[in-house]
Amino acid sequence: MDPDELFYPDYNQMLERFGDIPEVHTYMEYKRNALKNVPLTIDEEIAGLEAMNYLYPSGSTRRTIAYLKWVKTKGGYNNTPFVQGIIAESDIKELQDLGITVEISETDEGWGIFVTTK
Repeated sequence: MDPDELFYPDYNQMLERFGDIPEVHTYMEYKRNALKNVPLTIDEEIAGLEAMNYLYPSGSTRRTIAYLKWVKTKGGYNNTPFVQGIIAESDIKELQDLGITVEISETDEGWGIFVTTK
């Protein structure tokens, strides 16, 4: 079945369940872009996740939003792990204060810092 054929019934169900509110429209646009593998800006990603978290509150989603906002303040949007030396101790503490897990471990390329929002 075409993704658009699946999209509109889901959209209508969301409108029935939550009403005609901005969060439904933002979330559904975010979901549609994800299904079509449309690249998103960090602002679009944050907006979509905020709408999703409004409709379906989740600690993991809240931490992902906090992480993306933190990444934005650092001038980036990169889902790959940070390499040691790029992230400072103060950044690690700041992320941990947001409830985000930061792990330091050895990889094939050497030591790395990995951020987990689950």
